[in-house]
Amino acid sequence: GNTEFNAFKKKALKSSIDELAREARHAPMMWEFLIGFAACKNMYRSLILQVFNKLMQVPEWVKAWEEQPQLRQQLQGLHEDLQAALGAQHEVLEK
Repeated sequence: GNTEFNAFKKKALKSSIDELAREARHAPMMWEFLIGFAACKNMYRSLILQVFNKLMQVPEWVKAWEEQPQLRQQLQGLHEDLQAALGAQHEVLEK
């Protein structure tokens, strides 16, 4: 978990929108990882939000999120602060 998240965070935050778009084939797996990681690593909440915000700027990653309704269900199980922050940041979560 932690090592993988930190490596992904570094890559995601450094990458351009175009670079992330080219990696969108990994989006379904990474969304699942991020939501699962957020569920058990509350202390990483602010870092998870940074990654989430960056990914939601990439249409291909948004599409992958929208195509996985089970992730929105898992999101409901997260800490209230994280749910509120993610919901406030991204209207796509409300769909």
